[in-house]
Amino acid sequence: MDQQILATEGYMTFDHLGVLVSDLAHGRSILSRALGIRHWTVEFDDPVNDVFVQFGRCASGMCYEAVAPRSPESPVRNALSEAACKRASRLVRTDSPAPYRIFSP
Repeated sequence: MDQQILATEGYMTFDHLGVLVSDLAHGRSILSRALGIRHWTVEFDDPVNDVFVQFGRCASGMCYEAVAPRSPESPVRNALSEAACKRASRLVRTDSPAPYRIFSP
């Protein structure tokens, strides 16, 4: 089904994937290398949600949103805590020949 048919039939369509990063410059660097993102928007300051955001698009057309904490009180900062990162790191094989490869335990 194409997107127009999905929208008219009441289905939601996938718009973008948000990725939490410690800061936008670092996140942009990692996502560009890992996913081949070459086109980035300007950085947006979102004081309501206490984050900075930036959107990037890879060659296949997939859109990614890099989300970084704006202050020490940002809810994103808690998600980037050491404990949360340790849990997430179990999903990434560091001994894999390709970086950031997801595996099943």
